[in-house]
Amino acid sequence: MGGEDTQFRSKQEHLYKLQKLFLDLRFGMFIHFNMATYQNLEWGDPTAPPSMFSPGKLDTNQWLSAAKSAGMTYSCLTTKVFPPPERSSMRIQTNGIFTTIAS
Repeated sequence: MGGEDTQFRSKQEHLYKLQKLFLDLRFGMFIHFNMATYQNLEWGDPTAPPSMFSPGKLDTNQWLSAAKSAGMTYSCLTTKVFPPPERSSMRIQTNGIFTTIAS
């Protein structure tokens, strides 16, 4: 039992250190980039054709340059955002495979 307590404490200490490292970064940017970006909507239409996703003139270096010039020390890119709960039972198409988002 003592070994399990030590292992648990060790994991907690490790997580605490990781959280502290993240907090020490202080100022950063989260970029939410998905189909809604191309639909000018807060929540994208999950039935839209995949061909709509066409980042031909996308300049992600510009995003990072702006973040760096503002003094940001990290960035996090998210590419898939789930629909709000009222749409959670809607069938969506992902790479040609139909799935249902569980509520």
